[in-house]
Amino acid sequence: ASNLRTYANLKVNIADTANMLDNRFAKDTIRLSDRINNNKQAIKDTASNLRSYANSKVNIADTANMLDNRFAKDTLSLNTRINTNKQAIKDSASNLRTYANLKVNIADTANMMDSRFAKDTISLSARINNNKQAIKDTASNLRSYANLKVNIADTANMLDSRFAKDTIRLSDRINTNKQAIKDTASNLRSYANSKVNIADTANMLDNRFAKDTLSLSTRINTNKQAIKDSASNLRTYANLKVNIADTANMLDNRFAKDTLSISTRINTNKQAIKDSASNLRTYANLKVNIADTANMLDNRFAKDTIFLSNRIDTKASISANLNDQTGTTYTLLSTDNGKVLTFDNTSAISLAVPAGLIAGFNCMIVQKGTGEITISGDGGITVINRNSFTKTAGQNAIVSLIGLSGTYFITGGDMQ
Repeated sequence: ASNLRTYANLKVNIADTANMLDNRFAKDTIRLSDRINNNKQAIKDTASNLRSYANSKVNIADTANMLDNRFAKDTLSLNTRINTNKQAIKDSASNLRTYANLKVNIADTANMMDSRFAKDTISLSARINNNKQAIKDTASNLRSYANLKVNIADTANMLDSRFAKDTIRLSDRINTNKQAIKDTASNLRSYANSKVNIADTANMLDNRFAKDTLSLSTRINTNKQAIKDSASNLRTYANLKVNIADTANMLDNRFAKDTLSISTRINTNKQAIKDSASNLRTYANLKVNIADTANMLDNRFAKDTIFLSNRIDTKASISANLNDQTGTTYTLLSTDNGKVLTFDNTSAISLAVPAGLIAGFNCMIVQKGTGEITISGDGGITVINRNSFTKTAGQNAIVSLIGLSGTYFITGGDMQ
């Protein structure tokens, strides 16, 4: 009866069910109200953001001002470049005149040559009087020298050709600059044509606001529908819950069934408890008493301690058995199993593995002297090495020999 009361106290009272449902509906209603308010605020925020977004865009008047300023700056820049080119053309003409002024005039060339010939004639006359032969040679050289010089007429022709060419090149450069100015103006017109017209900007903004307004309206309508659906779902959810009266009926029926079931189980468990007590006594009698456990452990530890001590003493006395050889030939014996064979000789040594050794035969081979030890098998015996080595590598080299069968042996270690 006490257990039943405890069990019943764990269940929900009818009044508590009503309170829980009231609290639940109150919380859900508050949450639904909060969500509706949040959606309203989100709609307001969206409208505010749209206004901020629209304010960040360029107004039609601002677009016109920017284009006017841009054309004004580009026109000024182009005008400055044209004026700079004009000045450059003027400077080029001035530099050409300066360059031409540095050249020798035809009249100056004649005067210089007259003065030079007058002086040279006096000097030549003096030299003719001193040496007739030298005069003849000098006259011949002078004619040759004079033939190498440029005639006055040739100088005039060359200067005329030079001025003609430079004038043509200067004219071409002026024409090129004119074309560049024309191309710049054409590019500016193309650049201006690629920009957005004021009317186009207005159309784009109108279309954008129309789309955004439609999208926002659709979202508001969707949220309204979602709120309606949420309320409908809450009503459907509430209808699925248990009524207070139904809860009382179910609890009454449940307590009646559980009481009958518990009574039946108690009667059944009484017999099971009796049987369990009898089985426990039988099971306990099979176990070891504490005193017996102490005796067994004492005897076990005593035996194991003695055995372990004997094994330690045995291991401490183990050492390798040596078979020292000093000759140049040796054939293994069955008694060499487990031994260390040392070979001390200055000449080469041959070690033979005979037939008749058991599987598992093993020994260690040490080259004690300078004579290398070559290991080979007698007829029918295979001696193999992973690296195909057949002899020790040098003095103090150690090699292991292991027989996997009576006819198959493997070597490994310090070999070559």
